[in-house]
Amino acid sequence: MNPSNNNNIFNKKLHYDEKSLYLEKLLNDKLELLKESNNKIKSKKILLNDLKKKKDESIKRNNEMEINTITKNVYEEFHEKQQYVKKLKIMLEDVKKKYESLSKEDIKE
Repeated sequence: MNPSNNNNIFNKKLHYDEKSLYLEKLLNDKLELLKESNNKIKSKKILLNDLKKKKDESIKRNNEMEINTITKNVYEEFHEKQQYVKKLKIMLEDVKKKYESLSKEDIKE
């Protein structure tokens, strides 16, 4: 074999090895970037889910507060109406007594 030919083969082999190492390093770098990107995506998904939970909890709390306020208002209105009905009953009793009293006077006359 020709020494020049051996040298040429050696240079080609060296060239392929360097290229292979370069490509391997490039691949590893890209894999690392992909891993980082996936981690960021996971992190953002977790954050998004947390925000959705907080939103749902906030809506639920708001609805509960509305329901409590409405319930309180309805109860207060009911209580006021109940008091008014009691007053009307008392007034009715007074009217009955006056009527009976007037009826008795009419009978006496």
